[in-house]
Amino acid sequence: MTEKKIHDIQKELNETNWQQLLDATAEQARQQAEGQATITDSFIKLKLSFETNYYQDYSDPEDVEYLSFAKFEPIELSLPADEVKAKLQSQLTNIEKRLMLKELEVYPVVNYTDGQGNSQTYEGPHKDYYNGDRFQSDPLPADVRVKVTANGQTEEVRIIDSKTYINLKDTRKRVLISGVAYGGLVIGQTDSDLDWKEDFFRGILLPGRRMQFDIDDYGTPITVELNYMKPRTDYEDMLIEDNCLQLAKDREELIVPEGVTTIDDGALVGMPSLKSIHLPHSIKKLGKSICNYYWSNQYHKLKVAYDGTLSEWWNLDSYTRNGYRISSLFIDGRDLFKGDLTLPDGLTELPDEAFAYCTELTSVTLPESIVKIGDSAFSYCEKLRQVTILGPAEIGAEVFISNKALVKVWLADGVKSIGYNCFSFCEKLEPIFIPKSVVEVGYQISGQNDGNCIRPVFACEAPRKPDGWHKDWALTYYDPRFGYGHGYDHFHPVMWGMQRPEEKKQSMQQTISHNKK
Repeated sequence: MTEKKIHDIQKELNETNWQQLLDATAEQARQQAEGQATITDSFIKLKLSFETNYYQDYSDPEDVEYLSFAKFEPIELSLPADEVKAKLQSQLTNIEKRLMLKELEVYPVVNYTDGQGNSQTYEGPHKDYYNGDRFQSDPLPADVRVKVTANGQTEEVRIIDSKTYINLKDTRKRVLISGVAYGGLVIGQTDSDLDWKEDFFRGILLPGRRMQFDIDDYGTPITVELNYMKPRTDYEDMLIEDNCLQLAKDREELIVPEGVTTIDDGALVGMPSLKSIHLPHSIKKLGKSICNYYWSNQYHKLKVAYDGTLSEWWNLDSYTRNGYRISSLFIDGRDLFKGDLTLPDGLTELPDEAFAYCTELTSVTLPESIVKIGDSAFSYCEKLRQVTILGPAEIGAEVFISNKALVKVWLADGVKSIGYNCFSFCEKLEPIFIPKSVVEVGYQISGQNDGNCIRPVFACEAPRKPDGWHKDWALTYYDPRFGYGHGYDHFHPVMWGMQRPEEKKQSMQQTISHNKK
């Protein structure tokens, strides 16, 4: 936790009108109670957590010695509006170089009595002023390499994560890099089978410096020497080992040249300013490069442009290909993760999680050629409103799970199966017509959180439940109010022997004709 960050927090706290925030929260509580709320009290809730990492800095920067480690129990306070600033200031002024703020959360709370005389609590928006990781007060620099010598063996390790274990060969010990502080790596050492709370901390290793300490490997003394290799400075578009890229850390856009086939797992880690990357058709392996960028740069998602086809994108050797850590995917100049998506005729399969977490998708149309939709292919697409499946697809499990805005689903004649939880937690679904071609349906295809969600009607063309359909396919939720094993199962309304509405047939025929043009 740096002084600058503390200053920013103090400034924001001073500028907050706490009474106004409580008044606004009280008004929201009254609206929730439809005006039948009597406010009994209101206060600001504070949650603070601290820990210390005491280091002694000597005049020689090589001599940085770890002295002690301590963690404080989290503090939870409820204060009137006029006491919040003074209390927070007294807490924050204790944060020095040797005291780290782990977490600071602030939110308003209003207690009230509703129209029936029941006591209720309403919480306003939670604000995380700080939620830090252990020792992660600074970002990991680019191209961090540490040479480790122990037990007569030397190994050079490339560090791509600020929480990294390095196993010492032929020993039961390992070195821990537990964070970045004061311009160096925070070094510890532990047994291979212990969790990190039992680490022995050894100090801070600065760039270009050396650290040496002795450990006892179950009766065998071992000297460990660490050398923090000086970072490279010739970053500009440089191809490094394994045909990977080491990049300039201040660049916002990167165009990878044609011919590059692999991007190393740690190549993007030291680029906090990067916003977009353009990948050539020659790229074959991304590995964890985008994933590691996301974790090391405060969960920032990259915009990606790719010169290949969608099928080639799915076949890349990459830990991440969907919207979980990528905000946009441009192929042929079109962002496939945003707006109305119509996939081309000729496409036969969608892989698992193909468009998962694409939160800006609004509609999806799959072609007549589609025969398989992988599990969770469109899961957690929170703005997706309409889905049209024109081909004889086998629809996997959890394909549209948690698409809370989804309203319309159209399944073509010929669709063969629907996997379990396919539409679960889709809270706004209109009636869904299931054609008689569907011979297999999994368990609870539209489970919901509770009885307040819309339970869509399933209009089934089959005259009765086919043998391949799970007996609880239409289960919506289990009411536990009467205890486990004595609750009540709620089911979706189901109608058998139905015909597809004529107007929807005509609408889909027009859609199919348009897609063939």
